Amino acid sequence: QSRTQAGLSDIVELLKSKKETYIKHLAEISKMKKDLENEELYMTGIFKSYEVGFTRGLASLSLHNLRIDSTL
Repeated sequence: QSRTQAGLSDIVELLKSKKETYIKHLAEISKMKKDLENEELYMTGIFKSYEVGFTRGLASLSLHNLRIDSTL
């Protein structure tokens, strides 16, 4: 409101847009949380996929570090 009164309408519109996006994201996160609690298939799949990717990444880093250590 203070920005509107100061004549900064472009900033006001930008902030309104960001607020709307933020509210939509919060609603989506709430839905995802509820679906996770209900063990919806797509949510468990997301977490399993993330876990596999994380494990592979960790293994790759470990191999990389072992190769560096063995060259010293």
